[in-house]
Amino acid sequence: MRRPRARPLLAIALSSILIISLFLLSQATQQSDRFGKYFSILLVLDLFGIALVLAAVIYKIIQLLNEQRKSVIGSGLTLRLVGGFMTLALLPLSAVYYVAVEFLNEGIDSWFDVRIEQALNDSLLLGRTSLEATRLDMVDDLQAVASDILQSDNPASFTSLESLRQLYGFQDLTLTSSGGRVIASSSDSPLTLVPNIPAQSALGSLKPGHAKATLEPTDDGSLLLKGYIVMPTGKLPQQNLVLYAIRALPPRYAKLGKSVQEALGEYKRLLYLRAPLKTSFVLTLSLVALTTLLVGIWAAIISSQKLAAPLRELAKGTKALAAGHFDQRLSGGGDDEMGVLVNSFNDMTSQIQNAQQQVQKAHRETEQQRTYLQTVLAYLSSGVLSLDRDLSLRTYNARAEQILGISLESGIGKPVASLSEKFPYLESLTSCIEKAAGQQKEEWSGEIELFNTHGHQSLLMRQSRIPDNGDRFSAGWVIVIDDVTELIQAQRDAAWGEVARRLAHEIKNPLTPIQLSAERLRRKYIGELAQQDSDAFDRSTRTIIDQVEAMKTMV
Repeated sequence: MRRPRARPLLAIALSSILIISLFLLSQATQQSDRFGKYFSILLVLDLFGIALVLAAVIYKIIQLLNEQRKSVIGSGLTLRLVGGFMTLALLPLSAVYYVAVEFLNEGIDSWFDVRIEQALNDSLLLGRTSLEATRLDMVDDLQAVASDILQSDNPASFTSLESLRQLYGFQDLTLTSSGGRVIASSSDSPLTLVPNIPAQSALGSLKPGHAKATLEPTDDGSLLLKGYIVMPTGKLPQQNLVLYAIRALPPRYAKLGKSVQEALGEYKRLLYLRAPLKTSFVLTLSLVALTTLLVGIWAAIISSQKLAAPLRELAKGTKALAAGHFDQRLSGGGDDEMGVLVNSFNDMTSQIQNAQQQVQKAHRETEQQRTYLQTVLAYLSSGVLSLDRDLSLRTYNARAEQILGISLESGIGKPVASLSEKFPYLESLTSCIEKAAGQQKEEWSGEIELFNTHGHQSLLMRQSRIPDNGDRFSAGWVIVIDDVTELIQAQRDAAWGEVARRLAHEIKNPLTPIQLSAERLRRKYIGELAQQDSDAFDRSTRTIIDQVEAMKTMV
């Protein structure tokens, strides 16, 4: 009961690990700042998933090998099918995996191409060079404006800054004294009431006649060029004038610069994560490949087991059929080829069972007939022998042994001529059998005289051929033997009795007249003779009459 539960649990576990791993990988690749946080978890899950997949694959392979070693029906076919499916799945999967790994490695390496890094650095340098050129232009413009102001009649009271601001494209232009008092101011915005004046600390290191310009970002993300120059108007520093200017750069400058800086920062972060990304991609791809392989193996095992199930049932049914269980029926017949095979096997077993029943019935009938025939033969007064086409003894009855006075059990399967070798007085019998067989007649009969240890014996033998469907003279012979010794003796006794009867009749016929004649003489002459002659006459006639009666009684 554990195996059916383990399979879905294992599939669910692997699927969950794969989904989580892919989710973390997508999050890590989309946002590289999360990669460091997810990398350890991703690595552990990947390794655990690979180990679980390998353990499951090894377990299934060992299980199939154990089933084959135990000679489980269908295990060999299942293992071969699984091996074939694994080969078919492993070859393209290995090719795809190899190409994917190479593609990932080359793809990740292409992210960190030297030319890309150089292009990013060159872009950043180009932006900085452009901004530096703009800053230097700002310095030159400040010096030009300062020169115009110093060439005026009274620079300390110069108030015509509007034209200069418009001429040089400044956003704000302010002229102050060294103490910070505003002398004149001009701005392109009418809302600017108080001019922008830098801190006095920024002027401490600036020499008179020198200009300075800096880039400063604003709250809205744009860039401003702020510059100032100290203009000497006297011998004392207090007499110096300070010119402040602000120039707004185009918004795209700030955006392009920011974009280049962010791209370069992201590139450096990805460069740091280059090896972990490769490892994570390869491990995740390996997990996907091995999971796919396991699913393919499971599908192959399930498909193989389903495919081998009818064959397994056929093997069991064949063994049962070989063991004589003809009532074996297989289940699982369908409309496919395997179902047709199962149904054909069931039809075959039904036909075999019916044929077996018919054979058993015929065998019982044959046994009954054989028993009946043996019973009949046992009670026959004649001896019966059956010979095959080679004149070898096949069957006999007890009366044949009694008539011949020998045991025929040792002669079964041997030529009938071998009987005369053991019992020489049977030479006349065996020679008659061979002679009758050589005449190619259907029937033969004759009388045989045997002289055994008990004396003279007269036998009446009848020999008939047993025809078959092919050759009517090739199936064998049936020999019936009757002992007619007593019959012949009785016939002889009857003949002598008839002779005696006839002799008695012939003898008896004259006795009655003799007796009557003696009685008549006695009655006529016994009283006429003398006493002495009468006594002699009486005795003589009495003797004749008594002897006749005695002879009549005798015959």
